[in-house]
Amino acid sequence: MDISFNEEAGGKTGNAAQNVSLMNKIALMIIKKNERKGSVKAKGKAAGWNNKLLCELLSMKYF
Repeated sequence: MDISFNEEAGGKTGNAAQNVSLMNKIALMIIKKNERKGSVKAKGKAAGWNNKLLCELLSMKYF
């Protein structure tokens, strides 16, 4: 998780660290379930640049 989301970079206190960790785990699950080729880091970066891909990731059915 640290490699793809750089978790140790920010100094979070209190519940913030747990909340960010949970959101990162959810994002990682979403990115891994996507069938496009590429690494997790590349897919995450591409979703940040491409609204169409971001909408595709957020509208996927997971269960």
